[in-house]
Amino acid sequence: MNRARIALIASVVGVLVAAGWAWQQQSGSPDASTLQSSSQTLATLPRGASATSARSIASLGGQIEDAARLFELGLAGDLVLDARTKTALDLVLAELGDNPSPEAWQRLERSLRAGLPRDAATHALALVHSTLEFSAASRADAAAHPAPATLEDMNALIERNRTLRQKYFDPAADSGIFGVADAHTRYLVDLQMIEADTKLSSADKERRLQALRHARSPEVAALDPTPLPGLKEMNEKIEVLRRGGATEAQILQLRQQYVGVEGAAALAEMESERQQWETRYATYADQKKALLADTSQAVTPAALDALLQQHYNSDELPAARAYDRMRHGR
Repeated sequence: MNRARIALIASVVGVLVAAGWAWQQQSGSPDASTLQSSSQTLATLPRGASATSARSIASLGGQIEDAARLFELGLAGDLVLDARTKTALDLVLAELGDNPSPEAWQRLERSLRAGLPRDAATHALALVHSTLEFSAASRADAAAHPAPATLEDMNALIERNRTLRQKYFDPAADSGIFGVADAHTRYLVDLQMIEADTKLSSADKERRLQALRHARSPEVAALDPTPLPGLKEMNEKIEVLRRGGATEAQILQLRQQYVGVEGAAALAEMESERQQWETRYATYADQKKALLADTSQAVTPAALDALLQQHYNSDELPAARAYDRMRHGR
């Protein structure tokens, strides 16, 4: 999924990606960027944090022989089941691939049994099998259903995925490994519903958002993306520059001071894409309003969707439909 698509699907489909569902819906084995993201996530999760685990992730280097170091043990020598376990499983699957060879399974089992107590090694191996099977089932399920176009569709997808997951993981594993991610998903959905509620005043919206943020557990809050250092300061300076009539070249130069040349170019591109999206939507909204105001003929949902398709291509339509529904409820 390219940067433009990510920018466009901001309020609905992007929630799933942010909550860690993307690899289950799209791919059985994460790519290099997922490995980097998983390493960073592991290092930031507060529960049971350990420098040894962070170093193990960073030094894995694609060697399945080091897999035992990814899993943490409790005081009784049993396997700890928490959000870190999910990260460890992601990394193991990245090395194994979608269809592991018998040799790959043997290497993994040797690693786990050499580095973990017998029962913990057996448990870890079973979790890898379950995760691989669940990933394949999730991809098949995603292929059998259209992409979510509304919040209701997304909630149905989340619930369908949770139900499917319970076929492969027992309650303790399901709750321990996926519980924090599930809570973060619910938080993000609630966040977007508040943001999209046009009946709320700005003050009421902010109060609800603050209450929602304060109600999160530390584990859930830790899954939020970490803002770039100085990002708020940079945006404030950009706002001042724009009010003073600064050129885009001057704004680009300021961004480069904070996020480098590539980061500044990426931010500028995403901003341009967002502005184009809003411009197209504003045009569609005006046309839709005029169409609905015409009492001489009935306006069907199909007619409105055909109008929307004049402004957005097939890749953009799910997000555009969701955006329109959240903005106007139609």
